[in-house]
Amino acid sequence: LNPEVAEKLQAEIQRVLDSRGGKLDYDALKEMRYMECALEETLRKYPPVGFLDRVCTKAYELPNSSLLIKENLNVVIPVYSLHYDPQYYPEPQRFDPDRFNEENRSKIVPGTYLP
Repeated sequence: LNPEVAEKLQAEIQRVLDSRGGKLDYDALKEMRYMECALEETLRKYPPVGFLDRVCTKAYELPNSSLLIKENLNVVIPVYSLHYDPQYYPEPQRFDPDRFNEENRSKIVPGTYLP
């Protein structure tokens, strides 16, 4: 589905394994930054759960709003909807591991990536 991503992953894996004499261990995996980005993008596109369900433990008024979330109210966090919102992820249908690289990671709005 994504041959350019597969090629880039294969090159990174080969480079790291070659530099470590073929040894694959935790430190080798930590070196595979593009692999990490691809895993994070996979979890963005295919989150393990579509939503999170929480219970408000004390009343909370949303900042800059008159909306009050009452104590014991169930709150649903729409993970899938957040991950596919073009406001947060341009071209959300496109598989793009570079969303999570060092240069772009800081552009991800806190609370919009919930793998």
